[in-house]
Parts: sequence; C-alpha cells; structure tokens
Amino acid sequence: MFRTALIAAATLGLVPPAAFAGEEPPAAPPSEQMEAWLKAGRPGEHHRHLARLEGRWKADITSWMPGPEGRQEVKSTGTMESRMIMGGRYLESHFEGTLMGQTFQGFGLDAYDNIAGEYVGIWIDSMSTMIAVFRGQCDGTGKVRTSFAEFQDPLTGRKLRHKGVTTIVDDKTYLYEAFDYDEEGKEVPAMRIVFTRVE
Repeated sequence: MFRTALIAAATLGLVPPAAFAGEEPPAAPPSEQMEAWLKAGRPGEHHRHLARLEGRWKADITSWMPGPEGRQEVKSTGTMESRMIMGGRYLESHFEGTLMGQTFQGFGLDAYDNIAGEYVGIWIDSMSTMIAVFRGQCDGTGKVRTSFAEFQDPLTGRKLRHKGVTTIVDDKTYLYEAFDYDEEGKEVPAMRIVFTRVE
C-alpha cells in the first residue's frame, strides 16, 4: 500500500524526482490536484459514524443454517473488539467465538471512501479462504448502514448476493443482520447478532 501511494504521488507530481535520489526536495506550492487528494484523505462525518462502534462487545448470535429439512436455527456467542486506526480513517475489528461447536475467528476492516462516496468493508474468518468485500451506504442519521457483497456458492459455483445491515440502537447496543437471497430473489434471514458493550 505504501508503494501504491508513493507511485500515485509521483504520478501527480507530488513527489519530485529528487526525493527518490535522497536529495532535499525544493518547496513547492500545493497544486489544485494535490489539494483534492489531501481533502479526499481527511476523515469526516462518515468516519465518525464508524467510530461509534469502537470498543469491546459481547455478541449473541442467531444463525439460520441450510439443512436437509430447511434452515435450522443455531445459537452461538462471541466477543468483538473494534478500534479506529490510521488517524480515525478505518475501523479494525477482531472477533472470537464459536460457531456450530467450533472455534471461530474473524477480522474486519471498515472504511468510508470519500472519493467513491460509499462505505467499503472487508471480512475474513477461520471458516473460509475468501475475502468478502462489502459496499454500501448509511441512512441520514448514520445509524443504519446497508451493504452488499457477492459470494460464490461452493456447491454450484453460482454467484450469491448477500446483504448486511448494521443498526446502532444506542451507545451500548448495536445489531448486525445478514440476509441471503433465494432463487426467486427473495430475502432470506441468515444471521442476527446483538452486540452489547462490555463495560
């Protein structure tokens, strides 16, 4: 990522050739393009919405798992620890708990891309090898964020659409609700997590 940022800066003329040679670069007035990049990199209102999820949380999880007799309800628990990193630009989350009787670990990174004008999140966990990428928006209050991702069905290979809704109830509680879609495009509940802040 550092290399990518450096290349982008050099392309825009933000880093003069002398900088690569170890020489002291001459002072230069900020260009309009440079100002645009600097503005795009500043945390704002949407990053403050993400910051409300900082802290240590107890997770009470209800999952609806596919089975031979339809979806079966499975209960589990865990803890989530989240913190803002890199000057309040990204929300980093670590999850530990159990799922279907097995130890489950997860890692998430949430952001608001000022340039794209959307929330972007990634999720990885100990029960898969994929990186799930979510993109979405929040409502006018910043308390409800709805994001979508696409997964590939390991059995059929077809793409599956997934919806995730994060709702901030108050300073001590928030919800995460996940939905899959059936073959007719109808939403089907997949998971509901109640997060309660640990004092």
